[in-house]
Amino acid sequence: MKKILKKSIFVKEIVRAFRNYYIPDWKKIKNISDILSIKNKSVDQKILIATGGGGYAAAKQIESLLAAALTLRGAKVEVLLCDGILPACFQATIDWDSDEKKFSESGTSRLNCATCFSGAQKTFNNIGISIVKLSNLISEEEKKKLLSLSESIDLDLIKNYSLDGVCIGEHALAGTLRYYAKAYLDDNYSHKVLRRYFNAALITHYACKNLFKKKNYHSLVLHHGIYVPQGIIADTAIQFSIPTSIWHTAYRKQCLIFSHNGTYHKTLLNEPKNDWNDFEFTERKKKKLKTIYQADG
Repeated sequence: MKKILKKSIFVKEIVRAFRNYYIPDWKKIKNISDILSIKNKSVDQKILIATGGGGYAAAKQIESLLAAALTLRGAKVEVLLCDGILPACFQATIDWDSDEKKFSESGTSRLNCATCFSGAQKTFNNIGISIVKLSNLISEEEKKKLLSLSESIDLDLIKNYSLDGVCIGEHALAGTLRYYAKAYLDDNYSHKVLRRYFNAALITHYACKNLFKKKNYHSLVLHHGIYVPQGIIADTAIQFSIPTSIWHTAYRKQCLIFSHNGTYHKTLLNEPKNDWNDFEFTERKKKKLKTIYQADG
């Protein structure tokens, strides 16, 4: 029965909509508004949390928690959300959007986009966080120009396409590969899907560039730091010299990875050699490592 239900587009849409809208629910915490109104001034800074795709449950949970914690410490927190403007994003995968031809032509479903944004909007509204909509950051004229570029550019040029120091093509390709859950593109409509992600990457870059020209953020927090829109947001912020913290769930249970000014996919490979060359693996550290290993099963 479960296998049959998983093949149903209707069932998948309902499940995805439920996840988008109801997780997490801050209203279950009594007097949350009163709690968040008691602030100190230890962090008197403007901070942007770039959740991007609000349907990503892990991001909504962790980043709304971070938003609440920073607000309690006096920070002026804003959250950046896509409100359905992007033609493709990391929220779409072949498992959920299994009609490749339809996705290549019109993207994910309207229901998914609507609940992705409205669910995240509800989450952050419940803790009093100001929301910045991606669609308000780019003009119709800019969108038309970017669509024209996306439709006319040679496919072979997309992968290495860079603009303002941001690797637009790299993140567009990463997003497309993530959609297919493959290491290469050889499907019937993959070239069209790649163009959708390329267009989405361009829109994200222009929107963020306009935002960062207008507002001065002390720092930015977001998950992944690759794909579309996350990779583009991170790299654009770095070009504007905004200190950027990128996180994701770690391999160890109940832990998170944080990297700075670059996705952990790359920063973990570029750690200073001295951190390891001079590392003394004492018996105490061996014992601690063994304890961690056994606890994680």
